[in-house]
Amino acid sequence: MFQVLIAVVGGCFGVLLAQSRVPYIRWVPLVSTNILGVAAVILIVKMSPTDTSLLNGIIFCSSVVVVSSIYAGAMWKQLKIDPTMTFWAWVWRDFTHQRFLRNSYKELMTPQDHSSYDSHDSSSLPD
Repeated sequence: MFQVLIAVVGGCFGVLLAQSRVPYIRWVPLVSTNILGVAAVILIVKMSPTDTSLLNGIIFCSSVVVVSSIYAGAMWKQLKIDPTMTFWAWVWRDFTHQRFLRNSYKELMTPQDHSSYDSHDSSSLPD
């Protein structure tokens, strides 16, 4: 039961981690999430019985990575950078090539697009 709780907590950290790095890196949430994650791993290893402490740390870190990639894949798919890619292709691309996705997003968004996206003003949209 303790391992399930650890996996759920790791999944929550994975969602926070994905939100801090998609579509661009926001450093304050990223650093604070990583600090909390390291503290959580230390706490999990200290609280665990000695025979399963390493396993519990591995479960936590694995769930963070898996959930972060899945949630980031969903976020990348919503941005519609490449409509032909499937959800799982976005997940795999986020897991393997995060920089490529950020560069694709930057190429897609021109300065004109940024101003219309931020202001939500229909008068600034191109005709």
